[in-house]
Amino acid sequence: MPNTIFCTSAMLETFIENDDELGLVLGHEVSHLICGHNSERTSLIASLETLEVLLLSLDPTEGLLSILILAALRLAREVIVASHSRHTEMEADELGIVLAARACFDTKIAPRVFKKMHQQHLELNNDNVEVIEERNTLLTLKDEVEVDSEDDVSKENDEKEEYNSGGGLTSFIQTHPPSMERFLYLQAASLEENPDKYSDCADIKKKFFTALKFR
Repeated sequence: MPNTIFCTSAMLETFIENDDELGLVLGHEVSHLICGHNSERTSLIASLETLEVLLLSLDPTEGLLSILILAALRLAREVIVASHSRHTEMEADELGIVLAARACFDTKIAPRVFKKMHQQHLELNNDNVEVIEERNTLLTLKDEVEVDSEDDVSKENDEKEEYNSGGGLTSFIQTHPPSMERFLYLQAASLEENPDKYSDCADIKKKFFTALKFR
């Protein structure tokens, strides 16, 4: 179903608290369509699968070696596709916040949707309860202090490693960058990309929702 964006009730009920957060998420998804990321992914997978077939056809052991090679090839394919996916997700974030700002959404508060994703990820992975509470407290305090200078953003980026989850070998097959990393990036980007930059954002916002058939 090309050029179709599905917005699930679970997404809305779990993470979306206001139109600004919804606008940023939709801007991100529209950016995937604008950049043609789905077509890129399909072409990449097709090319890698063709290469797999070619390599397997050259197996001189008539199948014995293929059993060992097949697992390695599939792992390599997953790593390459995941790396490409992470790259396209960041591209969509970069363009998405521009679209959200031009559509008059408050991009300074909208990135909090990714912080909530990060918090749920910690909980679903059975992190220690005390660690979760400590991190949530720190993140809440960070929200209460408005980021209004590049120095503030630089300080938050220095703290990024403390909040990032995942790592090790599993990080190579993750299809999305860490949610906290995305939150910090978008929060920094909002200093430049926000409705104050675009005088016609109110009109663009109306056209944005009309194009998406939202009322």
